[in-house]
Amino acid sequence: MNFSISIIPNYGLTDKYWKNASCINNTDKSAECVVSEWIACPIAHSSITYALRVVGDTMTAQHESLHSYPDGSVIFVDPTLPAKNSSRVIIKLANSEEVTFRQLTTDIGKMDLKPVNNQYATVEMPTNAQICGVVIGCFIAE
Repeated sequence: MNFSISIIPNYGLTDKYWKNASCINNTDKSAECVVSEWIACPIAHSSITYALRVVGDTMTAQHESLHSYPDGSVIFVDPTLPAKNSSRVIIKLANSEEVTFRQLTTDIGKMDLKPVNNQYATVEMPTNAQICGVVIGCFIAE
């Protein structure tokens, strides 16, 4: 079965953020979600799964043994799945329309956002940040 997913375009992005988060997390029903291309998701997912193109190297592993999301790869994000320890998640930053992609780590009630690339710092997840979905897969073109 072939599933179509929209890729939200990269509106003036830095290496860490996607803009138009109100479209991504569907909090603003009036937000216009522009589809830049369609791509098939090869695994089972919810009807509101979306895809994003990774920008930058914060989620690129420095070691081959770690799962990596290099610049330009496409991640599939399912907002219906619960985030748990070690999930890769899309987070809407507090008081911002930007979102970021990180690995969620939990320890005794504390939640941190960890980049795969150890050249970037792990930060504590702000208490008013929102998880917009869990990454369920990645596509890297040859």
